[in-house]
Amino acid sequence: ILGREYEFQSLALPSQITTRGCKILAGPIEIKTAAHWKKSDLKLVSKADDAAVYESAHVADLPAAPGTAQAGNVNLKVRTQVEFDGFMYVDLDLTGSGTVDKLDLVIPVKKEHAVLMQNYMKASGPGDFNWKNPNAKNPYQGGKRFVGLVPDYVLQTPPMLTTWIGTDHYGLEFSCDSSHGWAMAKPNQAMEVSRDGDRVLLTVHFISKPITLTDQPRRIRFGLVATPTKTLLPYLQKARFYDDYTPYLLPMQWGEHPVWHPPLKNKELIEKNRKWVETTHKAGKKLLIN
Repeated sequence: ILGREYEFQSLALPSQITTRGCKILAGPIEIKTAAHWKKSDLKLVSKADDAAVYESAHVADLPAAPGTAQAGNVNLKVRTQVEFDGFMYVDLDLTGSGTVDKLDLVIPVKKEHAVLMQNYMKASGPGDFNWKNPNAKNPYQGGKRFVGLVPDYVLQTPPMLTTWIGTDHYGLEFSCDSSHGWAMAKPNQAMEVSRDGDRVLLTVHFISKPITLTDQPRRIRFGLVATPTKTLLPYLQKARFYDDYTPYLLPMQWGEHPVWHPPLKNKELIEKNRKWVETTHKAGKKLLIN
């Protein structure tokens, strides 16, 4: 993949990621539950110019639920589609019997490759859109999103649309459209960024309260991508956004068109955009249209 390499071992998730010549993972990406997985072989399902699909299957024997003598098992199928640009669609399918109360995704990044982080907006599902960070050191880390150095405390957030960790030159991003399929005891603490010696851990608590497994698959979908996804020209590497710029997505509605829009004819939107520009200029800022 352009400028990057993904390595796979027994799980259909990367065991190592190389981007811009740097191996950034401190160990394989893991999925942890209340018991140990039994080993299984990874297989390449299909390969084409635009995508490759990997699958792995895992079984764990669950302990008996408190107050009962009945144990169970959890079957996990992991299916990862690696697309031509490096984006990975990951589907987890859970089936089995008994009760499971823990399923975590753990991404360990070497601390020298985990200097900066940012996340973007709570994903659809349980959790507080206006979540607060009690350890905030500036307005960019107070809530709704976090932008800055990887914190020296445990940062807990709801499920976020994107969470990126890296450096000025490269990194790794987790993403999800929603928390569909998750089972969260504390939705505002579903994701954690923490330090562990020479590692920075991104931990996603997909399941943190008891659920009963059945033969009907419980699906959780998320995305992973190493950055940069394109070759950065030297002048772009030096580009920086400053506080006198205000970014806008125009026209703030994409329902009528699948991609970028043609010239606006809607008078309400034209007037709305004009007021945005006027307000920005009055504040002494420049407008950055995205």
